[in-house]
Amino acid sequence: MADSILNIVGNAELLARIRRDVMSNTLSHAYIIEGRRGSGKHILAKHIALALACRYSPKNLSSHNRAEISMFDMFEDEATTESADRLPCCFESDSELCNSCRKLLEDKCPDLYVIGRDGKATIGVEAIRNLRSSVHIAPIDMETKIYIIEDAETMTVQAQNALLLTMEEPPPYVLFLLLCNNSEALLETIKSRAPTLRTENLSDSQVAEYLVSHSNDARNLRNTSPAEFKTIVLSADGCIGRALELTDHKERKKISQRRAVADDFISLCRRRDSRRLPALIPAFGNKRDEATEILRLISLALRDLLLIKKSEKVSLKYYTDADTAVAISDDMTSQFILNVYNAVENAVNSFERNGNLRLTLTRMCVDAELL
Repeated sequence: MADSILNIVGNAELLARIRRDVMSNTLSHAYIIEGRRGSGKHILAKHIALALACRYSPKNLSSHNRAEISMFDMFEDEATTESADRLPCCFESDSELCNSCRKLLEDKCPDLYVIGRDGKATIGVEAIRNLRSSVHIAPIDMETKIYIIEDAETMTVQAQNALLLTMEEPPPYVLFLLLCNNSEALLETIKSRAPTLRTENLSDSQVAEYLVSHSNDARNLRNTSPAEFKTIVLSADGCIGRALELTDHKERKKISQRRAVADDFISLCRRRDSRRLPALIPAFGNKRDEATEILRLISLALRDLLLIKKSEKVSLKYYTDADTAVAISDDMTSQFILNVYNAVENAVNSFERNGNLRLTLTRMCVDAELL
């Protein structure tokens, strides 16, 4: 299977679609790969690249110039027959990698380009102009020239318009893969020319199983501190890449600090103790990104508390102890929890629009009737 090389977990329908399009030579000239941080966008893009780079790819096999070897047709060898029947390496379960696949995995493929922010806040028009200057040069090793644009939603409007000029009439050998967390930030004209492939959220059990089988740190943590291990799984929210990041001690410490603020806020809501707000608001930090991460944790907690009131069987996304969650939920009405949840979500939306940190948090508390 495809996941044997790149460890792709889940996303069965997405992988089946890619395989179908590769084998039928019907890939689009561009795709938007959308998913949250750590959900596997980069691995999926490399999977597509591998399928096209492989010597057994239908596109590579069909491109062989038969005129050059027609005089030897009568001596057709077994390798040629095998090539015609074999699937690309990334679609096979027990095959050795061909030289082309190995070269790509070692980052030695000259026909794979990765464009990113390079530490900047956005991808500017100059980066896309550089892309356009090379796009009309034919590929060297493969039949396809692949451009992976990371954080594509951070392209400026000028950069997106420059890319659009190439996407409208691309050379037949070019494939664009636009990786993004939220495709809504892309121009409609970009989205209309590139089908969207969305990575799926994995179950907590899938994330936990992967961590235990691929990370010694995670395996040790599960044995020594099951509660902390469960916190990592829940905090990853279905994204294996994020879960692997959280196995790092520094990342776990950040999560612990954020959860402490979230717990304090939920406790404040539970007791309706508005006197604690002046001391709690500064705990959200001085940056919108940090405050947003804390608010997302609060949203997950409120989601758990609300669902507990509606059903006896709930898959908790924040609380690691069901009895604790039930006790907190019993102290608040469904309407109050919903009101706080909506206020928190409005605050997140405000931060995405660059809203003022302190004013947004204060307005959130007013809307939640905590002030």
